[in-house]
Amino acid sequence: MIPNYLEKLIHEGKAQFKSFSGALAEELIIKVPDKCYIIIYEYWFLPQRQNLGGTTNGVQGTYDYKDSIQFVNFFNSQNLFSYWHEYNPEFTNRAVGTYPTTNPVQPAGYLALTQDHTQYRSTYLKSDRDLAIYFTRLITDDMALTNTAVGEFGPLVNFFGYGNETILTNLSNYHALTLPNTFYAPLSNQLSDSIAPGTIEGYDNLMTTSPSVLAGAGEITNASVYAGGGTQALGKARAHHFQCNYVLVNMENPKNLQ
Repeated sequence: MIPNYLEKLIHEGKAQFKSFSGALAEELIIKVPDKCYIIIYEYWFLPQRQNLGGTTNGVQGTYDYKDSIQFVNFFNSQNLFSYWHEYNPEFTNRAVGTYPTTNPVQPAGYLALTQDHTQYRSTYLKSDRDLAIYFTRLITDDMALTNTAVGEFGPLVNFFGYGNETILTNLSNYHALTLPNTFYAPLSNQLSDSIAPGTIEGYDNLMTTSPSVLAGAGEITNASVYAGGGTQALGKARAHHFQCNYVLVNMENPKNLQ
């Protein structure tokens, strides 16, 4: 639902309601005019479903679990916001003739959806420059987990925290990059040298993936792989789809909203 103060700006002629949508592409761009800014307050995402409509001949076919978690990422050279979405590969095996199909007509048993996969997110994202929206998925590599003993720290130990406990301090290979120092840890301050890399704030602590030239490193599958000639509407239905609603404010970005 549109925030009340943004709706008021629209009625005053100081802003415009906008809707943006796209599909198949690996990256979408919302253009933001000079001396204006936008606020995205909601979006819908339909994950990529490459096995939709796959012919089975009596078997359930295969499923790549890299597709089980897919990410919608927003980036404008100042901020990165990432939202994960689950794709549940629950299908039913349909026999030809029991459920008519066109574009294309299925030659054998095929997989049909058992549930809706479109997911809604309420958010609040502001940008005063062109905004990239790109899509990623889990990487091929397995996770590398490391547990480390945490020293006692401050009075918080008596009320809340992980003092004197052994906790996960290294969760590499979740990200697109599998290089050293790609860590995650639920800590905000440096406690000891052994876990300091996991306490650094910034990109390394984001639970997300990024597209990469490395094979299997988070990039979402290109449409040419699953939506080529002959699949017609089926190829488009397998693709990821995105739509957002936002308000374009026709004034410069206030300094307190940087």
